[in-house]
Amino acid sequence: MREYFETQKKLLLEQVSDQNPETERTLNVAFGKALDSAFEDLEKNSVQPDSEERFWKGLSQLLSDCGCLRHGYQYFENVAETYLALENQFRCWTPQEDVEWAKNADYVQVQRWDERNRHKYFTLLLPAEPEALRAYLQENGISNPRECRIVNVHMKEPVFRELEMALPGCGDLMEANYLFYRLGKLSETEKQFFAYGMEMGKYITAKELINLSANLDGIYFQGGIGSKAELGKFLVLNDLCFYQFNDEALPFLDYEKIAEKHMEETGGRLCRGMYIERSVTSEEWVEIYDGVHLPGFTLAQEENQETQEINGGMAL
Repeated sequence: MREYFETQKKLLLEQVSDQNPETERTLNVAFGKALDSAFEDLEKNSVQPDSEERFWKGLSQLLSDCGCLRHGYQYFENVAETYLALENQFRCWTPQEDVEWAKNADYVQVQRWDERNRHKYFTLLLPAEPEALRAYLQENGISNPRECRIVNVHMKEPVFRELEMALPGCGDLMEANYLFYRLGKLSETEKQFFAYGMEMGKYITAKELINLSANLDGIYFQGGIGSKAELGKFLVLNDLCFYQFNDEALPFLDYEKIAEKHMEETGGRLCRGMYIERSVTSEEWVEIYDGVHLPGFTLAQEENQETQEINGGMAL
């Protein structure tokens, strides 16, 4: 947490400038002291109803004492963003005893739509119990999960980092919550294949991602293929092509064009030294989520389901 705070403070102070070097130094000292005091207050007392008000009073007093209140006004908006970011790190749900929780957690940062609170956001560690999550949102004036938006996503596992780009803007927190729940049930191998499958299908909506998690055994992966030519040769030599070729014809084949034709027919893709292809028809693709009715779940439930092994090779 301290590392995060120092980074935020440094970013703010780098923006402070004045034609008078002495004034600039004085502003830096005042803003730095105010933020240091705020951090210590939040670390000791967490977020209180009057935390923000006390921060502004302390900052105004510091600026007034050094005669730089007028010069400091122009940076108040930037200071507000820095303070709110800091306060948000201490106001997460579910509450965490470890102040360094942000490094090792899956979470989303949420901003409200309503005008009065649009500058405020808070952090939700997911997955969470659905009913408890709804209750928390209601306590914070959000009667409908769609009355706020996800502005940032953090995934603790590098294999899921692309989700950090896909999910912001998603308006339904309950969809995101269920997706995080599904991802937590995947084996290490399944997590890697989920990441490959996500890139293959360009899946970006929560509905698509949720359903992808239920169809990993319907996607086939073949490693060691880094180019169209390599794919074409692999298909021909393993009799996986739509066409059959005599051995005498092999030296004259355009393997790249064979691969292009195959990918056009199947929708397969080359990705990170792998060839990926959906092995089931659209009718066979399982939809556990229709985009309206989320499956029910509870984090405390015990599931007696055997983990299915995913085929890592081609079976076209």
